Amino acid sequence: MSLRRLAVVALVLAVLGGAAAAGFGAWLARWTHTPASTAEGEKVLEVPRGSTARAVSEMLAREGVVGDPRLFERYLRWEGAAGKLRAGEFRFRTDWSPERVLRALLHDAEVTWPLTVPEGLSMKEIAGRVEAAGLGRAEAFLALCADPDLLRRARSAHANLEGYLFPETYRFPRGTTERQVVEAMLDEFERHWSPADDERARQIGLTRDQVVTLASVVEKETGAAEERPLVASVFHNRLARGMKLESDPTIIYGLKDYDGDIRSRDIRDPHPWNTYVVPGLPAGPIASPGGAALRATLHPAETEYLYFVATTGGRHHFSRTYEEHARMVKAWQMRRRPLEAGVGR
Repeated sequence: MSLRRLAVVALVLAVLGGAAAAGFGAWLARWTHTPASTAEGEKVLEVPRGSTARAVSEMLAREGVVGDPRLFERYLRWEGAAGKLRAGEFRFRTDWSPERVLRALLHDAEVTWPLTVPEGLSMKEIAGRVEAAGLGRAEAFLALCADPDLLRRARSAHANLEGYLFPETYRFPRGTTERQVVEAMLDEFERHWSPADDERARQIGLTRDQVVTLASVVEKETGAAEERPLVASVFHNRLARGMKLESDPTIIYGLKDYDGDIRSRDIRDPHPWNTYVVPGLPAGPIASPGGAALRATLHPAETEYLYFVATTGGRHHFSRTYEEHARMVKAWQMRRRPLEAGVGR
């Protein structure tokens, strides 16, 4: 074959190849923007760590997110994404195009799951919620709460992190470790405690640990937000006068088998948190106080109140004298719960 003829053949092949490539490119562009299904549906799927492009493609096809798994695998490799797939749980829709599915795999945020920690829960109660949310084992969580490194991070001199696991609704992806949960709670506490709070604690003669301890008692004594500064004022006033705090929740915290009733022997139980027995503050926090309880403890209302008694709706009557308090106890007494009366019975 002459050189001229070879040149013509090469030119024809090049033209045909270019046309084929152009045709394939146009087809690929249409395919990447065409959903595998028009049926609307949502899927939350997990990409295990170390998954191959083939395994991910087959999983997506089984769940109806993509059509042909082999074609989607080739698409991943074509886009150089096969080695960039992330592990985790991701949200997909069955009416997404392959291009949108690829974007989810590479860039969408992981699906997260809520962990709600209300104000006033103890460390053990929080550990139970962590386990129930599928974020680890309660036993491992509690062990971390005594970890020396985490205690230093919290600047706590206590034996554990009671009081520093800040109440909030958190969101965590699957695979979150118990340590990451604890660290997130400590970070949240620090967001609610400023250098100005350290200075205020010094002004009222308390350390940060003592503020957290007292705030935990305030948190447990009332569910009414507007009462927290008043409750805090009672405890500050009693401390200033050398009076025992006499707070029921501090008794309960140290009981091993609390069944809902506080008995006379419980009042006399000399455990380190029982403020009917020990003077001053209990040995440490009895629960996790929220931001409002911390603020109330740092900035109590200016009152002369020394007593309070439960009335209705979770609220209290506050008294300056024991005589007034005794009258209110008699007026509001609930015989079936002998210690419902409040501070200073």
